[in-house]
Amino acid sequence: MTQENREGGASRWNGPGAVFWWTVAGWFVLDQVTKLAASACLKDMPPLVIVPDFLQFIFSTNTGAAFGVLRNSPVLPVLTVVILFWMIWLGRGLDWRDWVAQLGAGMVLAGAAGNLCDRARLGHVVDFIDFFVAAWDWHYATFNIADTGICVGLALVLWSETRRGRKRHEPTAGKGA
Repeated sequence: MTQENREGGASRWNGPGAVFWWTVAGWFVLDQVTKLAASACLKDMPPLVIVPDFLQFIFSTNTGAAFGVLRNSPVLPVLTVVILFWMIWLGRGLDWRDWVAQLGAGMVLAGAAGNLCDRARLGHVVDFIDFFVAAWDWHYATFNIADTGICVGLALVLWSETRRGRKRHEPTAGKGA
């Protein structure tokens, strides 16, 4: 512990980047708890209907990446680790004063870590959220909280970066001819 932290200074949990670290911790725990619950309550059971003809929880496993790409591939764990390090490297360029960027980056990292943890521990990822439109006999790929974090988090980071880019290119008030 540094002198600054002993004297009540900022730490990673309450200083710059705190939203990021709280999001990583919270989203990772939420992901793992929901996957444990799905494994305990939904395995070998009929789907649990949440919204008839639209949303149900159903136990499913995925040995591939998103949408089953690279199913049973020995390259996938290595690729996942490489992508995690790449995301951390890209994160150096984020505006860490922006809580939206922190929230999004935290969700992406927690989601990737949650799915990597499943692969290391179980050899597959547990999925359980199933959106579908019964009238059209259409099902979206079954997914989990980690996948949601990756998608929503990426959208938040992109939105934050778009806003930041716009601010950089806006003319400063008071400057003119």
